[in-house]
Amino acid sequence: MTFRSNLSIPSGYPTLHSIALVGILALGSFQATSSAQSTWTPRVSGTIEVLSGVAYGGSRWVAVGEMGTILTSLNASSWTSASSGTASNLRGIAYGANKFVAVGSNGTVLTSPSGTTWTARTSGTTTFLSGITFGNGLFVAVAAAGTGPKIITSPDGLTWTPAPITVTGTLQSVHFSNGIYIASGSDNTQASKKIYRSTDGTNWVPTTPSTPSANTYSSTTAFKGRYYTCGLFGALVSSATGETWMNESSGTVEILRSIAAGPEQLVVVGNTGTILTSQTGTDWVSRTSGTTASINGIGYGNGLFVAVGDPSPPGNSVILTSPAAIGLTLEEALDAPSLGWITSGTGIRWKGQTLVTHDSVDAAGVVGSNAGTSSVLESTVDGPSTLTYFWKVSAGAGDGLTLLIDGTPAGSISGETDWSSASHEIPHGTHTIRWNFNRGANPPSGQNGAWIDEVTVIPFDYSIENWLADHFNEQELALPEISGLGEDPEHDGIVTLLEYYFDLDPRAPDLNSPHLPVYSVELGQDGFRHFAVTFTRHSGRAPNIFAFLETSSSLVTKGWGSIDTTEEILSVDGELETVRILETAAYQSDFPTLFYRLFVTSL
Repeated sequence: MTFRSNLSIPSGYPTLHSIALVGILALGSFQATSSAQSTWTPRVSGTIEVLSGVAYGGSRWVAVGEMGTILTSLNASSWTSASSGTASNLRGIAYGANKFVAVGSNGTVLTSPSGTTWTARTSGTTTFLSGITFGNGLFVAVAAAGTGPKIITSPDGLTWTPAPITVTGTLQSVHFSNGIYIASGSDNTQASKKIYRSTDGTNWVPTTPSTPSANTYSSTTAFKGRYYTCGLFGALVSSATGETWMNESSGTVEILRSIAAGPEQLVVVGNTGTILTSQTGTDWVSRTSGTTASINGIGYGNGLFVAVGDPSPPGNSVILTSPAAIGLTLEEALDAPSLGWITSGTGIRWKGQTLVTHDSVDAAGVVGSNAGTSSVLESTVDGPSTLTYFWKVSAGAGDGLTLLIDGTPAGSISGETDWSSASHEIPHGTHTIRWNFNRGANPPSGQNGAWIDEVTVIPFDYSIENWLADHFNEQELALPEISGLGEDPEHDGIVTLLEYYFDLDPRAPDLNSPHLPVYSVELGQDGFRHFAVTFTRHSGRAPNIFAFLETSSSLVTKGWGSIDTTEEILSVDGELETVRILETAAYQSDFPTLFYRLFVTSL
C-alpha cells in the first residue's frame, strides 16, 4: 500500500512528494525461572581418623587427617589409603609445582608427585603447621601453635624459609588468589591481627576486619573478585582487596571451618554437618549434609566439591561430594533473571531468602542492620518502560526503604509497612534504579528489615495497534474508513501511517507541525550541491522503519530510483529525534529538473 502527501518546497525548486509505507514495531517482556538445589552424596572413606583437609591436582584428589592419614581418589567416589610414613596429625594440603605438599603437627612437611608415595621434608620448625597454599611460584605454610615461626615459604616444597613476621596469636589457614596471599587465625589481644595480607608471601601486614565477629577466622577463599573468610559462630567477612573487611550474614551461629569456591558458587562447611552455599557471596542457603559430624575441609576441582570431616558414628569419617552446590541468587529471589544486581552499602548486604516473600517462594531481603547504616540494592534498566515490584519494611519509624531513579527519590516506605505494589515509568535511555534501606539512630524495631519481590521491567509497546488504540475508540477501530492506515480522518492531507512515524495526532490537523519534512537545497562553495530533508520522528518506532530519498526526472511510476545519502541525528528531545537526510552531488550548470520524494518503509 502506497500513500502520498504533498509537501511544499522553496520557490524555484521541483515539486516533491512523500511516499510512506510504515511497519509495525512490537516489544515484549521476558521472564525466566530457575530452581536452586544442592545434593551431597556420602562416600566410603575407609578410615575412622579425623579428616582435616582435601585438595585436587594432577587429575587426583588427596585428603589428609590425623595419625598421618592420607587418602587418594581419581573420581572422588572410591578412596584408597596411602602410606604417609608418619604418625603426625596432618592438617593442610595443597597442589602446585607438579606435586602435593601436606603439612601438620611438629612441623611435618610431606611431598608427593602423585599423592600415593610420600617423602618427608625438613621444614626448619616444630610448630603445628595448620594450613598451606601455592601461588605465584611459592608454597606458603602457616602455624597454629608452637614457639617457632608462624609462616614459612618454599619455591618447591623441599627447602623452607621462615617469613620475618611476629604473630602473637595463631594462624589457621592461608590462601592465594589474584596476586595476594591471605592468612587468617586468632588473636585474643588485638582484633586487628586476625587476618594478614601479603603480595610476596614474605612481607605480611595485619588487615582491618570490620567489627570482627569471631575470635578465630579459620579459612579463606576468593570468589568473583572478592575474598571471603569464615570462622567461629557463623562469622563471615569479605573484602575486595584483602585490606579492609566487612561483615556478611551467613545465617548460622555454627562454627564454620572451611570455605572453597568454584566458578559459580561458594561452599562453607562446619560443625554439626553444616553446609552453606552461595552464588553471590551474600545470599547463603543451608543444605542437607546427611551427617551431624563436624565437616572440617572443603575443596573444589574438576567440576566437583569434596568435603571431609570427623567420623560419623557408627561409620567411617565423612567424605561428601556434590557436582552442583547452588545458592539462591538475587536474580532468582527478585524474579528478574535478565537484570544484573549489585549490593553494597555500610550495612548488611541484600541477599536471597525464603522466609519473608510476597509470591510465597522467595524474595530479596536485608535483616539485622546496625543503626546508622545503609544497605543498597542496585541495577540498570532501559526505557521507555514500566518498572513494577512489591516491597515491605518492618522497622522503626525513622527507618525506611527508598527507591531512587538516577539518584532522585521516586518512592519510599518506612516503619511497619506490609507488602504493597509500586510502579514507575522509566524514560528513554538507560537508567540506574537503587533501593536503599536506611537505618536511623533509634534502637531496632519490628523485624529490623526490608524486602523486595517480583521485580518486572515491561518495555513500552510501540506497535501500531497499541498506538491506534490510544487514539480511536472501539467503534472507530472497527471502521477501516476511519482508523485505516491509509485514511486521513482529520483531513489535513497526512495519512495515519505518516502520523504514526512523525509522532503526530491522527485526530487533529497537523499540516503545520514542525515534525513534518522540510526540504532545502544549497549550492556550496565547494562545488557541490547539497540537498537535505529534515524531519522529526519517534525514536521508539524508528528501529524497524527506514526513511530515504528517491528521485525521478519524469514522475512516472517506474522512474523512481534511490540515491546515496547520509543520515544524521541533529538533536534528541526525550523520545523524539530530529533527523536530516543529506544528498551531496557535484554541481552542474545545466542541472536537469529532478523530483524528490521521501520514502518510508518497514523491514
